[in-house]
Amino acid sequence: MELLKSAILTASIIGIISLIADFAAPGEALKKQLKTIITMILILGLFTPFLGSGFRINLDGGSALSDNNVFKKMDGDIQDYYISDTQENLERAVKQELERQGIEVEKISIHCSLAEYNSIEITETEITVAAGTDTDYAAEAAQSLLPDDCRIIVTEVSGDSQEY
Repeated sequence: MELLKSAILTASIIGIISLIADFAAPGEALKKQLKTIITMILILGLFTPFLGSGFRINLDGGSALSDNNVFKKMDGDIQDYYISDTQENLERAVKQELERQGIEVEKISIHCSLAEYNSIEITETEITVAAGTDTDYAAEAAQSLLPDDCRIIVTEVSGDSQEY
């Protein structure tokens, strides 16, 4: 019963402080931040009496969940989704830009991989252009749009291929 009285007293005091702080805060942005902080203090204040009296929360099962293969598969699926979505968006953007520069693109394929710190890295770009298109010009235009370390392969529909 003493714990409940202590929690109610703490909540009351924090509530009064919250009202005073709400009236004293000069701007709306500050009021929002202040309310967030006071809410966190209120939650902490409500649970503190219980935590000091031998009340325990056991979180040992969390490590077993992180070793579960379902979570690893889900993580892999999410990474694959973001890589494929990024590839599609890049392919569309590069194709539009090359066509804007007068290069007739038949097909473009951009290969990406997940680099350190979960950043997506463009590793290779394959561009198929219409027959008679200057492949050197197409490669230069693509290189200006892509990272310097990206390997670019330009192929004419006729089958002639140039790597840059």
